[in-house]
Amino acid sequence: MKISVLQIKVTHTVIFWILSGCVIYTLWSGIRGSIDPWTWVSVGLLLLECIVLACFRGTCPLTILAERQGAMRGSVTDLFLPRWFADRIFLICGTAYVIGVALILGHLWIASSTSRDVVDTGQSFGSVVSVPDSPPEGRAAERRSESHIDREETEMTSSAPDGYLAAPTTRATHGTVSAVLVLHAWWGLNETTRGLCRRLADAGFLAFAPDLYHGKVADTIEGAEALSQALDAGQARADISAAMRFLTEQAAASSGSAGTAGTAGIAGTSGISGTSGTAGTGGSGSPGKLGVIGFSLGAYFALELSNQEPERIGSVVVFYGTGHTEFGRSEASYLGHFAESDPYESAAAVEELEQLLRKAGRPVTFHQYPGTGHWFFEPDRAAAHNALAADLAWNRTLAFLRRNAE
Repeated sequence: MKISVLQIKVTHTVIFWILSGCVIYTLWSGIRGSIDPWTWVSVGLLLLECIVLACFRGTCPLTILAERQGAMRGSVTDLFLPRWFADRIFLICGTAYVIGVALILGHLWIASSTSRDVVDTGQSFGSVVSVPDSPPEGRAAERRSESHIDREETEMTSSAPDGYLAAPTTRATHGTVSAVLVLHAWWGLNETTRGLCRRLADAGFLAFAPDLYHGKVADTIEGAEALSQALDAGQARADISAAMRFLTEQAAASSGSAGTAGTAGIAGTSGISGTSGTAGTGGSGSPGKLGVIGFSLGAYFALELSNQEPERIGSVVVFYGTGHTEFGRSEASYLGHFAESDPYESAAAVEELEQLLRKAGRPVTFHQYPGTGHWFFEPDRAAAHNALAADLAWNRTLAFLRRNAE
Protein backbone atom coordinates (compact mmCIF):
# COMPACT_ATOMS: atom_id res chain seq x y z
CA MET A 1 0.00 0.00 0.00
CA LYS A 2 1.49 3.29 -1.11
CA ILE A 3 1.55 6.09 1.46
CA SER A 4 0.67 9.50 0.11
CA VAL A 5 2.57 12.69 0.90
CA LEU A 6 -0.55 14.03 2.58
CA GLN A 7 -0.67 11.07 4.98
CA ILE A 8 2.99 11.52 5.81
CA LYS A 9 2.52 15.23 6.44
CA VAL A 10 -0.49 14.67 8.71
CA THR A 11 1.36 11.98 10.70
CA HIS A 12 4.48 14.09 11.00
CA THR A 13 2.48 17.15 12.06
CA VAL A 14 0.73 15.20 14.84
CA ILE A 15 4.07 13.86 16.09
CA PHE A 16 5.56 17.35 15.90
CA TRP A 17 2.88 18.88 18.10
CA ILE A 18 3.15 16.05 20.61
CA LEU A 19 6.90 16.58 20.87
CA SER A 20 6.38 20.36 21.00
CA GLY A 21 4.12 19.79 23.99
CA CYS A 22 6.94 17.77 25.57
CA VAL A 23 9.37 20.64 24.97
CA ILE A 24 6.97 23.13 26.58
CA TYR A 25 6.33 20.84 29.55
CA THR A 26 10.05 20.23 30.05
CA LEU A 27 10.77 23.96 29.98
CA TRP A 28 7.81 24.72 32.26
CA SER A 29 8.91 22.04 34.76
CA GLY A 30 12.38 23.53 34.83
CA ILE A 31 11.12 27.08 35.35
CA ARG A 32 8.71 26.10 38.12
CA GLY A 33 11.02 23.59 39.76
CA SER A 34 8.19 21.04 39.81
CA ILE A 35 9.37 17.65 38.55
CA ASP A 36 6.86 14.83 38.19
CA PRO A 37 6.57 11.61 36.13
CA TRP A 38 5.28 13.55 33.11
CA THR A 39 8.46 15.62 33.19
CA TRP A 40 10.56 12.50 32.76
CA VAL A 41 8.22 11.15 30.04
CA SER A 42 8.69 14.41 28.14
CA VAL A 43 12.46 14.42 28.61
CA GLY A 44 12.63 10.76 27.53
CA LEU A 45 10.54 11.20 24.38
CA LEU A 46 12.61 14.18 23.30
CA LEU A 47 15.83 12.31 24.01
CA LEU A 48 14.51 9.46 21.85
CA GLU A 49 13.77 11.98 19.08
CA CYS A 50 17.36 13.26 19.33
CA ILE A 51 18.70 9.70 18.98
CA VAL A 52 16.52 9.08 15.93
CA LEU A 53 17.68 12.32 14.32
CA ALA A 54 21.30 11.42 15.05
CA CYS A 55 20.84 8.06 13.35
CA PHE A 56 19.54 9.80 10.21
CA ARG A 57 22.20 12.56 10.24
CA GLY A 58 19.92 15.26 11.57
CA THR A 59 16.96 14.58 9.31
CA CYS A 60 13.65 13.12 10.43
CA PRO A 61 12.92 9.80 8.68
CA LEU A 62 9.40 11.01 7.88
CA THR A 63 10.89 14.00 6.08
CA ILE A 64 13.07 11.65 4.04
CA LEU A 65 10.04 9.49 3.26
CA ALA A 66 7.99 12.53 2.21
CA GLU A 67 10.74 13.74 -0.11
CA ARG A 68 10.90 10.31 -1.73
CA GLN A 69 7.18 10.59 -2.37
CA GLY A 70 7.64 13.90 -4.17
CA ALA A 71 7.51 16.52 -1.41
CA MET A 72 9.62 19.63 -1.88
CA ARG A 73 13.09 19.30 -0.44
CA GLY A 74 14.10 21.53 2.42
CA SER A 75 13.87 21.86 6.17
CA VAL A 76 10.88 19.81 7.38
CA THR A 77 8.82 20.85 4.36
CA ASP A 78 6.35 18.04 4.94
CA LEU A 79 4.87 19.88 7.94
CA PHE A 80 1.84 22.16 7.75
CA LEU A 81 3.88 25.09 9.04
CA PRO A 82 4.99 28.45 7.68
CA ARG A 83 8.31 28.09 5.92
CA TRP A 84 10.04 30.67 8.15
CA PHE A 85 9.04 28.67 11.22
CA ALA A 86 9.80 25.28 9.67
CA ASP A 87 13.33 26.42 8.87
CA ARG A 88 13.93 27.29 12.54
CA ILE A 89 12.21 24.37 14.25
CA PHE A 90 15.40 22.70 15.43
CA LEU A 91 16.83 25.95 16.75
CA ILE A 92 13.66 27.00 18.61
CA CYS A 93 12.70 23.62 20.04
CA GLY A 94 16.28 22.55 20.67
CA THR A 95 17.07 25.71 22.61
CA ALA A 96 13.90 25.42 24.72
CA TYR A 97 14.65 21.76 25.44
CA VAL A 98 18.25 22.40 26.48
CA ILE A 99 17.20 25.27 28.76
CA GLY A 100 14.47 23.13 30.33
CA VAL A 101 16.80 20.18 30.97
CA ALA A 102 19.48 22.52 32.36
CA LEU A 103 16.98 24.05 34.79
CA ILE A 104 15.76 20.60 35.89
CA LEU A 105 19.31 19.40 36.47
CA GLY A 106 19.99 22.61 38.38
CA HIS A 107 17.03 22.00 40.69
CA LEU A 108 18.15 18.40 41.26
CA TRP A 109 21.71 19.50 41.95
CA ILE A 110 20.56 22.13 44.44
CA ALA A 111 18.36 19.58 46.23
CA SER A 112 21.23 17.07 46.29
CA SER A 113 23.74 19.66 47.52
CA THR A 114 21.38 20.86 50.25
CA SER A 115 20.81 17.28 51.32
CA ARG A 116 24.56 16.66 51.62
CA ASP A 117 25.16 19.92 53.48
CA VAL A 118 22.28 19.49 55.90
CA VAL A 119 22.01 15.76 56.49
CA ASP A 120 25.63 14.67 56.64
CA THR A 121 26.45 15.56 60.23
CA GLY A 122 28.45 12.54 61.28
CA GLN A 123 25.71 11.43 63.66
CA SER A 124 25.24 7.71 64.06
CA PHE A 125 21.87 6.26 63.21
CA GLY A 126 19.06 6.56 65.71
CA SER A 127 17.40 4.06 67.95
CA VAL A 128 13.66 3.66 67.96
CA VAL A 129 11.68 3.28 71.14
CA SER A 130 8.09 2.24 70.54
CA VAL A 131 5.27 3.08 72.90
CA PRO A 132 3.17 0.00 73.76
CA ASP A 133 0.16 1.21 71.71
CA SER A 134 1.70 -0.61 68.74
CA PRO A 135 0.78 -4.33 68.60
CA PRO A 136 3.61 -6.88 68.75
CA GLU A 137 3.16 -7.92 65.12
CA GLY A 138 3.37 -4.28 64.06
CA ARG A 139 6.62 -3.78 65.94
CA ALA A 140 8.05 -6.96 64.45
CA ALA A 141 7.20 -5.69 60.97
CA GLU A 142 8.90 -2.39 61.72
CA ARG A 143 12.05 -4.17 62.86
CA ARG A 144 12.09 -6.28 59.69
CA SER A 145 11.60 -3.28 57.43
CA GLU A 146 14.42 -1.37 59.16
CA SER A 147 16.92 -4.19 59.39
CA HIS A 148 19.47 -2.08 57.46
CA ILE A 149 19.54 0.61 60.17
CA ASP A 150 21.46 0.17 63.40
CA ARG A 151 18.69 0.73 65.92
CA GLU A 152 17.93 -0.43 69.43
CA GLU A 153 14.31 -0.94 70.39
CA THR A 154 13.01 -1.06 73.94
CA GLU A 155 9.52 -1.06 75.34
CA MET A 156 8.24 2.08 77.01
CA THR A 157 6.81 1.87 80.50
CA SER A 158 3.06 1.90 80.94
CA SER A 159 3.27 5.43 82.39
CA ALA A 160 4.55 6.87 79.10
CA PRO A 161 2.00 8.69 76.89
CA ASP A 162 0.69 6.97 73.77
CA GLY A 163 2.97 7.74 70.89
CA TYR A 164 6.23 6.96 69.12
CA LEU A 165 9.72 7.91 70.30
CA ALA A 166 12.88 7.84 68.16
CA ALA A 167 16.25 8.68 69.66
CA PRO A 168 19.82 8.93 68.34
CA THR A 169 22.01 6.07 69.54
CA THR A 170 24.87 8.30 70.62
CA ARG A 171 24.90 11.34 72.87
CA ALA A 172 25.60 14.66 71.17
CA THR A 173 29.21 15.83 71.38
CA HIS A 174 28.19 19.14 72.99
CA GLY A 175 26.51 17.28 75.85
CA THR A 176 22.92 18.08 74.95
CA VAL A 177 20.33 16.59 72.65
CA SER A 178 17.80 18.62 70.70
CA ALA A 179 14.23 17.35 70.98
CA VAL A 180 11.39 17.68 68.50
CA LEU A 181 7.70 17.11 69.14
CA VAL A 182 5.91 15.80 66.02
CA LEU A 183 2.14 16.38 65.78
CA HIS A 184 0.50 14.15 63.21
CA ALA A 185 -2.04 15.04 60.52
CA TRP A 186 -5.68 14.00 60.59
CA TRP A 187 -4.71 10.48 59.43
CA GLY A 188 -3.43 9.65 62.92
CA LEU A 189 -0.09 8.25 64.03
CA ASN A 190 0.62 6.35 60.83
CA GLU A 191 3.84 4.97 59.37
CA THR A 192 4.60 8.26 57.64
CA THR A 193 4.72 10.04 61.00
CA ARG A 194 6.74 7.25 62.57
CA GLY A 195 9.13 7.36 59.63
CA LEU A 196 9.59 11.10 60.10
CA CYS A 197 10.54 10.52 63.73
CA ARG A 198 13.14 7.98 62.62
CA ARG A 199 14.55 10.42 60.07
CA LEU A 200 14.85 13.06 62.78
CA ALA A 201 16.66 10.56 65.00
CA ASP A 202 19.02 9.69 62.15
CA ALA A 203 19.79 13.42 61.91
CA GLY A 204 20.63 13.58 65.63
CA PHE A 205 17.31 14.69 67.15
CA LEU A 206 15.20 13.08 69.85
CA ALA A 207 11.70 12.93 68.36
CA PHE A 208 8.37 12.03 69.89
CA ALA A 209 4.98 11.88 68.16
CA PRO A 210 2.02 11.64 70.55
CA ASP A 211 -0.93 9.57 69.35
CA LEU A 212 -3.89 11.93 69.57
CA TYR A 213 -6.27 9.22 68.29
CA HIS A 214 -4.95 6.54 70.70
CA GLY A 215 -4.43 3.74 68.21
CA LYS A 216 -6.90 4.72 65.49
CA VAL A 217 -5.51 5.41 62.01
CA ALA A 218 -7.28 6.35 58.78
CA ASP A 219 -6.06 5.91 55.21
CA THR A 220 -9.00 7.54 53.41
CA ILE A 221 -10.18 11.14 53.45
CA GLU A 222 -13.59 10.07 54.73
CA GLY A 223 -12.03 8.09 57.56
CA ALA A 224 -9.68 10.94 58.49
CA GLU A 225 -12.56 13.43 58.52
CA ALA A 226 -14.49 11.18 60.88
CA LEU A 227 -11.53 10.82 63.25
CA SER A 228 -10.73 14.53 63.27
CA GLN A 229 -14.36 15.48 63.89
CA ALA A 230 -14.57 13.02 66.77
CA LEU A 231 -11.37 14.37 68.35
CA ASP A 232 -11.89 15.99 71.74
CA ALA A 233 -9.81 19.18 71.54
CA GLY A 234 -9.41 19.39 75.30
CA GLN A 235 -8.17 15.81 75.50
CA ALA A 236 -5.83 16.42 72.56
CA ARG A 237 -4.34 19.42 74.37
CA ALA A 238 -3.87 17.33 77.50
CA ASP A 239 -2.16 14.62 75.43
CA ILE A 240 0.15 17.17 73.85
CA SER A 241 0.93 18.65 77.26
CA ALA A 242 1.83 15.20 78.60
CA ALA A 243 3.89 14.49 75.49
CA MET A 244 5.78 17.75 75.92
CA ARG A 245 6.59 16.92 79.55
CA PHE A 246 7.63 13.38 78.62
CA LEU A 247 9.86 14.55 75.75
CA THR A 248 11.54 17.16 77.96
CA GLU A 249 12.31 14.48 80.55
CA GLN A 250 13.65 12.12 77.88
CA ALA A 251 15.83 14.89 76.45
CA ALA A 252 17.25 15.63 79.90
CA ALA A 253 18.01 11.93 80.42
CA SER A 254 19.58 11.62 76.97
CA SER A 255 21.74 14.66 77.69
CA GLY A 256 23.10 12.99 80.80
CA SER A 257 21.30 15.32 83.19
CA ALA A 258 17.92 15.34 84.81
CA GLY A 259 17.70 19.07 84.09
CA THR A 260 14.83 21.14 85.41
CA ALA A 261 12.01 19.89 83.31
CA GLY A 262 9.15 21.39 85.32
CA THR A 263 5.64 20.11 85.00
CA ALA A 264 3.36 20.44 82.00
CA GLY A 265 0.09 20.31 83.87
CA ILE A 266 -3.22 19.20 82.42
CA ALA A 267 -4.75 21.39 79.78
CA GLY A 268 -8.25 22.74 79.81
CA THR A 269 -10.34 23.31 76.73
CA SER A 270 -9.21 26.91 76.42
CA GLY A 271 -5.60 26.08 75.66
CA ILE A 272 -2.51 24.12 76.56
CA SER A 273 -1.74 25.14 80.08
CA GLY A 274 0.30 24.13 83.09
CA THR A 275 3.44 25.11 84.90
CA SER A 276 6.17 25.69 82.37
CA GLY A 277 9.24 25.17 84.54
CA THR A 278 12.60 25.69 82.86
CA ALA A 279 13.22 23.07 80.24
CA GLY A 280 16.89 23.19 79.70
CA THR A 281 17.88 26.74 80.44
CA GLY A 282 20.16 25.60 83.21
CA GLY A 283 23.73 24.37 83.16
CA SER A 284 25.66 22.18 80.78
CA GLY A 285 23.99 18.95 79.83
CA SER A 286 20.39 20.18 80.09
CA PRO A 287 18.18 20.24 76.98
CA GLY A 288 17.13 23.50 75.36
CA LYS A 289 13.71 24.48 74.15
CA LEU A 290 11.74 21.99 72.12
CA GLY A 291 11.13 22.16 68.42
CA VAL A 292 7.65 21.31 67.13
CA ILE A 293 6.63 19.98 63.71
CA GLY A 294 2.92 19.95 62.87
CA PHE A 295 1.15 18.59 59.83
CA SER A 296 -2.23 20.05 58.84
CA LEU A 297 -4.34 19.20 61.91
CA GLY A 298 -1.15 19.01 63.97
CA ALA A 299 -0.02 22.38 62.62
CA TYR A 300 -2.90 24.13 64.39
CA PHE A 301 -1.93 22.56 67.72
CA ALA A 302 1.75 23.36 67.08
CA LEU A 303 0.96 27.03 66.53
CA GLU A 304 -1.25 27.13 69.62
CA LEU A 305 1.37 25.35 71.71
CA SER A 306 4.05 27.89 70.79
CA ASN A 307 1.96 30.70 72.24
CA GLN A 308 0.79 28.81 75.31
CA GLU A 309 4.25 27.48 76.23
CA PRO A 310 6.75 30.21 75.25
CA GLU A 311 9.38 29.03 77.76
CA ARG A 312 9.35 25.52 76.31
CA ILE A 313 8.95 25.98 72.54
CA GLY A 314 11.79 27.54 70.57
CA SER A 315 11.03 26.60 66.97
CA VAL A 316 7.90 25.64 65.05
CA VAL A 317 7.63 24.00 61.63
CA VAL A 318 4.19 23.77 60.01
CA PHE A 319 3.28 21.81 56.92
CA TYR A 320 0.16 23.07 55.09
CA GLY A 321 -1.64 24.11 58.24
CA THR A 322 -2.79 27.40 59.81
CA GLY A 323 -5.67 28.31 62.13
CA HIS A 324 -4.33 29.78 65.33
CA THR A 325 -4.31 33.59 65.45
CA GLU A 326 -2.77 34.65 68.78
CA PHE A 327 1.01 34.89 69.17
CA GLY A 328 1.51 37.66 71.72
CA ARG A 329 3.30 35.37 74.20
CA SER A 330 5.32 33.35 71.71
CA GLU A 331 9.13 33.38 71.75
CA ALA A 332 9.54 30.91 68.90
CA SER A 333 10.85 31.11 65.35
CA TYR A 334 8.60 29.79 62.59
CA LEU A 335 9.09 27.91 59.32
CA GLY A 336 6.17 27.08 57.05
CA HIS A 337 5.82 24.77 54.04
CA PHE A 338 2.74 25.36 51.91
CA ALA A 339 1.36 24.03 48.63
CA GLU A 340 0.67 26.19 45.62
CA SER A 341 -2.80 24.70 45.14
CA ASP A 342 -4.47 23.67 48.39
CA PRO A 343 -8.23 23.40 48.88
CA TYR A 344 -7.72 23.03 52.65
CA GLU A 345 -5.46 26.04 53.20
CA SER A 346 -6.10 29.13 51.09
CA ALA A 347 -3.37 31.56 50.12
CA ALA A 348 -5.23 34.22 52.08
CA ALA A 349 -5.08 32.11 55.28
CA VAL A 350 -1.35 31.52 54.82
CA GLU A 351 -0.71 35.22 54.22
CA GLU A 352 -2.79 36.14 57.27
CA LEU A 353 -0.80 33.75 59.47
CA GLU A 354 2.49 35.18 58.22
CA GLN A 355 1.34 38.73 58.92
CA LEU A 356 0.14 37.81 62.42
CA LEU A 357 3.52 36.28 63.24
CA ARG A 358 5.38 39.30 61.90
CA LYS A 359 3.08 41.62 63.81
CA ALA A 360 3.96 39.68 66.98
CA GLY A 361 7.63 40.27 66.19
CA ARG A 362 8.43 36.62 65.54
CA PRO A 363 11.04 35.43 62.99
CA VAL A 364 9.10 33.72 60.20
CA THR A 365 9.93 32.14 56.85
CA PHE A 366 7.20 30.66 54.70
CA HIS A 367 7.84 28.68 51.52
CA GLN A 368 5.33 27.92 48.78
CA TYR A 369 6.16 24.96 46.56
CA PRO A 370 5.10 25.35 42.89
CA GLY A 371 3.07 22.57 41.35
CA THR A 372 2.15 20.99 44.69
CA GLY A 373 -1.05 20.32 46.60
CA HIS A 374 -1.99 19.38 50.15
CA TRP A 375 -0.02 16.37 51.48
CA PHE A 376 2.87 16.92 49.04
CA PHE A 377 5.37 15.94 51.78
CA GLU A 378 3.75 12.61 52.64
CA PRO A 379 5.03 9.64 50.60
CA ASP A 380 2.00 7.47 51.36
CA ARG A 381 -0.24 10.00 49.53
CA ALA A 382 0.89 8.85 46.07
CA ALA A 383 -1.38 11.20 44.13
CA ALA A 384 -0.16 14.27 46.04
CA HIS A 385 3.44 13.41 46.93
CA ASN A 386 6.06 15.56 45.22
CA ALA A 387 9.48 14.07 45.87
CA LEU A 388 11.52 17.11 44.86
CA ALA A 389 9.45 19.53 46.94
CA ALA A 390 9.43 17.09 49.87
CA ASP A 391 13.22 16.75 49.82
CA LEU A 392 13.67 20.51 49.69
CA ALA A 393 11.20 21.02 52.55
CA TRP A 394 12.96 18.35 54.61
CA ASN A 395 16.40 19.90 54.11
CA ARG A 396 15.06 23.33 55.00
CA THR A 397 13.42 21.88 58.10
CA LEU A 398 16.63 20.24 59.34
CA ALA A 399 18.63 23.41 58.75
CA PHE A 400 16.01 25.47 60.59
CA LEU A 401 15.84 23.11 63.57
CA ARG A 402 19.61 22.92 63.88
CA ARG A 403 20.02 26.67 63.57
CA ASN A 404 17.51 27.29 66.34
CA ALA A 405 18.98 24.59 68.57
CA GLU A 406 22.38 26.31 68.65
